[in-house]
Amino acid sequence: MPTKSLPSFELARLYYQRGSFQISLKEALVAAEQAKAATDLIGWTHCARLIFQCSFELEKLDEVEFFYSELLKLQISVNHQAMLLCKIEHLLGMWSLAKGQPTEAESLLKRSLENTTLCKDYETMARVLHALAFVKTLNLDFEIALNLLEKALILTKELTLAEIETSCLILKGYIYSQSKTFDQGVELTWQAYENAKKSEHHHLIANILIQLALIYRDQGKTVFSEIFYAMAARGLEKEKFPRLVRMIEQEFQTSSKLIEYDLVIEENKLNIKARNKGSIDFKNQHVLFDLIKLLSKSPGTRFSKEDLIKKIWNQEYNPAVHDNTIYVNVKRLRTLLEPDPQLPQYILRDRLGYFIPSTTMVKIQNEEYL
Repeated sequence: MPTKSLPSFELARLYYQRGSFQISLKEALVAAEQAKAATDLIGWTHCARLIFQCSFELEKLDEVEFFYSELLKLQISVNHQAMLLCKIEHLLGMWSLAKGQPTEAESLLKRSLENTTLCKDYETMARVLHALAFVKTLNLDFEIALNLLEKALILTKELTLAEIETSCLILKGYIYSQSKTFDQGVELTWQAYENAKKSEHHHLIANILIQLALIYRDQGKTVFSEIFYAMAARGLEKEKFPRLVRMIEQEFQTSSKLIEYDLVIEENKLNIKARNKGSIDFKNQHVLFDLIKLLSKSPGTRFSKEDLIKKIWNQEYNPAVHDNTIYVNVKRLRTLLEPDPQLPQYILRDRLGYFIPSTTMVKIQNEEYL
């Protein structure tokens, strides 16, 4: 990883992990300048990779083409430095893939793999194996692709590389679904989903949900496909996630703008638009607004009474004091939002706590990430 002298990179990496690609790109560009000024070439390649990843998601690779040119120059100047060369050729290979040049990409990635072996850079090796598996998948060489992914997964488990491991599982799930082994494809994709949630790699979750929707569609399970399509599309604004929105529109021949949300939470306006009750002003009801926002950011996640008191009221839970507080506020919230407060659809409770069902369509506008 880059040296500790590049705090902007760590910030960029965190924003990328959370799906804030525009902010991540900005911070990564700053980090790249810092690495260049410090003549930290290893750090610079890490920054360049993150810049590529963000620009790819934002479909703005043409705006950072100068990094591709810099990589080509660096490839020549560090010809005998395996540690640098493997990272450069991996990134050039990914760039070639993005440009629609799989043959050139495969050649670069194979050279990168040779250099990772020489310098024992196992993290880059795992990335290269995943990328090569993707190329083989494009060529329908599924058996070779699966073999490469198995090797990559051994490394990711040994080195605790959660993001690469999850990406490998996603690709394995795709391969099995393309081979009509749907049950295994679904199982692997769900495993990827659990990994992404556990490691908080939120930027992968929409990809996973889209894949689940496609697998169920190909299985003929239309209802399941529509549910996961809707979950994937939740909150995907085109300016923030252009590649994913375009993928959804192409695959499902529709626009995410046509999705009918149950709740649209407008953070800056302290307003909520409920599908069955219209626009509701929360300007004088900050506690209720914070409560519904907390539940809405993680549909399906249970929040205990202890969780609610700590996160909303910033206090330690005392049942004698707080049980009635929670009951009253949940009741008020249901009265405002639910079509029938006696038969709630949005704000539910079970033995594990309060939650919004994962099938509820919620969009949070103007959401800011830490």
